[in-house]
Amino acid sequence: MSCLTDAHMKEAFHVLRYLKATTEHGVLFAKDSTFQLRAFCDSDWSSYSNSRKSVTGYAILLGKSLISWRSKKQGIVSQSTAMVVTCCELTWLLTLLKDLDVQPPSPV
Repeated sequence: MSCLTDAHMKEAFHVLRYLKATTEHGVLFAKDSTFQLRAFCDSDWSSYSNSRKSVTGYAILLGKSLISWRSKKQGIVSQSTAMVVTCCELTWLLTLLKDLDVQPPSPV
């Protein structure tokens, strides 16, 4: 029995249409690359002097290939957002690898 709602089905079809339209895109993995996740994050705390908001960002690599990244001006004043957002993305990526029956790499 399926628990998919119409909204879930629309989202799934949206993803499938995107994948079909972008078959020429991909992530290249070098033969000599290790299968290890590495993450880097940074924040420039209160760089906007009028609002004291931070810009945070992260980059996540699988071996030598960049697979996930983000940079964003935060909506609230915060000191630890960069690490939290990076950890959330890593958790999602590790779950995705596990769902794809790929043995999660060594500790990130």
